[in-house]
Amino acid sequence: MNEVFIIGKVITEVKFDFILNSKHISVSRFKIMTIYDKQEINITAYDEKADYVYANIKLEDLVMINGYLKNNEVVLKNIEKKII
Repeated sequence: MNEVFIIGKVITEVKFDFILNSKHISVSRFKIMTIYDKQEINITAYDEKADYVYANIKLEDLVMINGYLKNNEVVLKNIEKKII
């Protein structure tokens, strides 16, 4: 497993969906742009993390993300919203 730590700005609205017939109940997806090299990265969160992201993370928020790489996206393990 490849663990990543990323700091970036949220550049899309958080999309939230429920999942049927899966080991996960819900999923949230959004994109961030990294601060230093301006790369767009897809972020996916499942279950409780998906609920937290949907309720607390908004467009233009600066976030620190800890996760792992899976299928050309980062699966969220932990997220922290930074206040500037």
